[in-house]
Amino acid sequence: MKTFDKKFWIIFIPFVIFILMIIYFPYWVRDKLLFYDFNDMGQIGDTFGGLMGPFIGIAGGILTFLAFWVQFKANEQQKEDLKIQRKREYLLSFETKFFELLRLHRENVSDQNYTKFGKTGMESSQGRKVFRVIHKEFEECYTEIKRFHKIYGQNFIRNQHSNKLKSIIEKNKLNVSVEDFVIIDLAYTFLFFGVAKDSEAYLTIKFKQKFNDDYFGKLVTFLQLKPKKESIKKYNCWKYFMNLNVQEMKPIFEDIHTNRRVSGYNVRLNHMNFFKNLNEEKYYGGHQHRLGHYYRHLFQSYKFLFNENNLEIEEKYFFGKTLRAQLSNYEQSLLFLNSLSSLGLKWDLKPEVNLKTKKEIRLITEYNLIKNVPGIQVLDITYKKYYPNVEFEFEDN
Repeated sequence: MKTFDKKFWIIFIPFVIFILMIIYFPYWVRDKLLFYDFNDMGQIGDTFGGLMGPFIGIAGGILTFLAFWVQFKANEQQKEDLKIQRKREYLLSFETKFFELLRLHRENVSDQNYTKFGKTGMESSQGRKVFRVIHKEFEECYTEIKRFHKIYGQNFIRNQHSNKLKSIIEKNKLNVSVEDFVIIDLAYTFLFFGVAKDSEAYLTIKFKQKFNDDYFGKLVTFLQLKPKKESIKKYNCWKYFMNLNVQEMKPIFEDIHTNRRVSGYNVRLNHMNFFKNLNEEKYYGGHQHRLGHYYRHLFQSYKFLFNENNLEIEEKYFFGKTLRAQLSNYEQSLLFLNSLSSLGLKWDLKPEVNLKTKKEIRLITEYNLIKNVPGIQVLDITYKKYYPNVEFEFEDN
């Protein structure tokens, strides 16, 4: 910090002028401004003393001012140094908390494990690879629900829920339909909770106010027909059923849903007792125990960063980017899908509000959390349509 800066000269020059005006005030009255009459003075010494006195006074005033100014600047520098020290101490404290959250996130990822039947038999996945397997399951579930929707997708949603989704779409200025939102929500929610009997009761409560009972009940049965791959014959039977056209599928499925049997519609399925797939261990067993804690911790980590008011926007974005760098492409894509479901709308599309700043907590947009998703879309779901303000990496090309 410069001692004699512009601020000093702005104050110092008027101060000197003011001192001179006071000293020479008596001479203005006598119309002898700035001039001394030696004939009116006594001895040379008195004259000299009279001449030097004002200048000594001026010098004393200037030195007093300079001492005051130097002390003033020293106090300002001390305050600035203390402010910088407090900022460093606070930043150190914040970094300690943030990197502890980062460490816990890494542990959440490394603790992930998932074993399922694959091309070579039972295959185990660890860490980040688990998210790739779960993402693949979402793609399958989404495709199957879309197939089901072609048969039973007429007037399937209750007006109240439809209006809520329309409100979200309009508020966020999204170029998507209510039906798009619904199918993603259903696919992700079934993926998350699974379709086993213990999950069915919860899902029924969750969705009964949103969809027509007939639609939702049939959809659960439809997904429950898919057995685990290790039941090879039953799984191949299910694949055969899924490859039928919708006109052939509907009467067979209606018979299974209503009568728990397959009549003469299809000899092969009847021979395989296809409806017995309902008693098999389900393909969609759910990932709540894997993803529940993972997303809760990730959300709270970003919310902690967003609500930190003592950091500059650029500093907060740097920390947000640091945490985002820990997310694989599949983790980011699953986060995207989670944020579109009723389980994760608070990430961005139906945000909470910071009580102090009154600012909406839009974490995905604020920190570009899905910036690195691979490709422009997953299946027929276009990322940009749901998050038009995110700066995607694929747009840089």
